[in-house]
Amino acid sequence: MRGLKKDYRRLRGGTTRALDGLDLEVEAGGVFGFLGPNGSGKTTTFRCLLGLARPTSGTCRILGADSQRDLHRVVARVGSIVETPALFPTFSGRRNLELLAALHDLPDTRVEEVLESVGLADRARHAVKTYSLGMRQRLALAGALLKDPELLLLDEPANGLDPAGIREVRELLRSLAREGRTVVVSSHILSEVQLMCDRVAIVSRGRLVAQGDVDDLLRRAQGSGVLVRLDDPARGAEVLRAAGMETTESDGALRVAIPPREAAGVARTLAGSGLYPYELRPDEVDLETVFLELTGEQAP
Repeated sequence: MRGLKKDYRRLRGGTTRALDGLDLEVEAGGVFGFLGPNGSGKTTTFRCLLGLARPTSGTCRILGADSQRDLHRVVARVGSIVETPALFPTFSGRRNLELLAALHDLPDTRVEEVLESVGLADRARHAVKTYSLGMRQRLALAGALLKDPELLLLDEPANGLDPAGIREVRELLRSLAREGRTVVVSSHILSEVQLMCDRVAIVSRGRLVAQGDVDDLLRRAQGSGVLVRLDDPARGAEVLRAAGMETTESDGALRVAIPPREAAGVARTLAGSGLYPYELRPDEVDLETVFLELTGEQAP
């Protein structure tokens, strides 16, 4: 997509801009994370890609086809979950999928295949209303997989899940990527994106602020210092500053602005004053740190 803009009309007049010139390109293969806080334009982007919303301006293509004019050419190759999946709660998981399969003229054997792939074969005959939230998310994923798509667009697939459910969904999506599919996952859960995704785009207020391999983004933001923890951080900071080392205090730890390979000098300096750190390591960053540095917003 190039220069994608989307304005929504307000009930009392005026407009709200959900997308503000978004530029984004996703390469084939792997799990791609679309990261941003609630309200940053993630769901609107998916809706534009799937022809569910018309962009105000800009171009939007999916699998090479214009999402507004030519979606019919590629829709059979795309599976998606956007917002809350619609399921019949009194029907069994299998029956829900059979109805979806009938819409696409798919055989019942395909229903059994996707139930097995998402780990629901043993509960397929039970009513959806008896499913946990994690099981419902798995059923929604099974529905998205019915057409055996090469591209999956999943809007917050781990939303509302407990840690065990999040882990299950993560492992499932990684396995789908290993099969050669492209999985695009929108999320506001920074730590989960870091564990799940190969590449990531960070959006803020409808604009792209960074895109690349997760490891590359972390390396670019990698701190050049070391992290020190000891029983008396205030005294430790005083000693290190007196030795000419730039030192800051944060959350009970000291961050010393020296190359990690010189960490032994920090230990010697502290030991010379009778201070002994119980933790001394490179000051590593995570996606939360990257997000804050790039957007200046609170972490989602």
